[in-house]
Amino acid sequence: MPRDSLVFIDPVRPYSRDRSEFNESDFDGSNIVDEIIKVRNEQDAEWREFKRSMEEWLKIILIEPEVILDPTNNKLRFYIKRSTKEMAASLENMGTGVSQPVMLLSFLYINRNKQLNVFIGEPESNLHPEAVPI
Repeated sequence: MPRDSLVFIDPVRPYSRDRSEFNESDFDGSNIVDEIIKVRNEQDAEWREFKRSMEEWLKIILIEPEVILDPTNNKLRFYIKRSTKEMAASLENMGTGVSQPVMLLSFLYINRNKQLNVFIGEPESNLHPEAVPI
């Protein structure tokens, strides 16, 4: 198994921080928003497929009838439609129960063509308490 196929995901994944000079993991979420916006700005076909996939996954995760991903220049913005109402929220307003799956799914999607063995440190630390078995 080649070394570059091993990916260690940091147990603390705040996407809005600067990346440390000394990496303790291969992915800590610090640059995922920039990577997503880069895909949007530089890879049209890839962006359409990513956007469609992420919106479908979020509809399932959030149990919402419609979720629209609409990034700005430096943030991930979402529109959630419920009947006639539409709510706007940025990733930082959605809590770890949403932000962590968005970051992990985005990382895995962006790297989907690589043969990776992914190890997630303390996955339960960012789950909703009801999602953690006793």
